[in-house]
Formats: sequence, C-alpha cells, structure tokens
Amino acid sequence: MDVITLTAVASALAAFASALYAAHSARSAAKSLALQQKDRSDKEMGLHAYLVDTAFFAPPVGRRSIALACTLTNLASVPNSISAAELNVYEYQTSGISLKLVLRPSSVAVVPPWSLHRFNVPVNLDARSSASGWLVFDLPEAFGAERAIDKCELLFSSAMGEHTSVETYLLKEVQYVRD
Repeated sequence: MDVITLTAVASALAAFASALYAAHSARSAAKSLALQQKDRSDKEMGLHAYLVDTAFFAPPVGRRSIALACTLTNLASVPNSISAAELNVYEYQTSGISLKLVLRPSSVAVVPPWSLHRFNVPVNLDARSSASGWLVFDLPEAFGAERAIDKCELLFSSAMGEHTSVETYLLKEVQYVRD
C-alpha cells in the first residue's frame, strides 16, 4: 500500500468518526432543547383562580359590600405573587344603559360566612401551590336600587404580568354583620 492510499483510508476513517460525533452532538442538543422547553413551559404555566363563594352584604343603612371567596393556584415551577386585584361590576340602570364599575379591595370589617382567611394583596404563592381566601369590595354610595348587577368579574394580576379572572352572575345575599 502506498502513502496516498493510507492517507485516503485515514481521512475516510476520520470523516466517519467526525460524522458519528456530529450525529451524537445533534441528538444531545435535541434532548437538551426538549428539556429546556419543558422547563420553560413549567415555569410559565401561570396562575388560575377558582371562585369558591360569593356574598352580598346589604345593610339597612350605609354602604353595601361584595365579598368573594376564591382559591388561587400557581401551576408554575417557580414562585409567583398576586400584585393587584380588582372587581369589575357590570350593571344595568332602569333606562337599560350598561355600566362597568371598577373596584379595588376594601379593608372594611365584615364577617363573611366562610372560615377562610382574608387575602391581603400582594399574595405570595410558592411553586405549584394554592391559597384560599376572600376579598371585600365596597360599592359606592351612588350605587342605588335602580341599578341591577349583571355580573361580577374578579381580576388578579401577577408580579410577572400574568392575568387571571373569575366571573359570577349570582351574588348570594347574606345577613349584614359588621365587626
């Protein structure tokens, strides 16, 4: 065998070894990408809110309040927190005009019919965990008897910019009790 043949055989073996190594590297990179995508999707699974119960406090005199009990679930593999909460109340006047009222949580003292603790925003949620609690929203005094509530939408915003909401069309009226 001459030198040219040996060089050609050695080059062919080196090219074959390089091709095997490149194929192995490509498979490793594909597996690594799949793991990173799964990890990212786990971190971005987000927040979900579930409505537990509602209460509408209508006193004989004074402000009326809406209390909503809910469960917040963080499905992500990283901690998250609820940084804001608001209640959108959609109402109809006797004239048929539809209005949207945006309310922030109130610190008014009411006694809810649930044995849950009261949420204080911000609400911190560990990875893959849930928290249950309730929020109270005071209706403005201008909210009179001539208006009917169509639906209530409770919106939560996370510190990461995510949003989740729950809606209810029914509010259970409970006996008015204030601390």
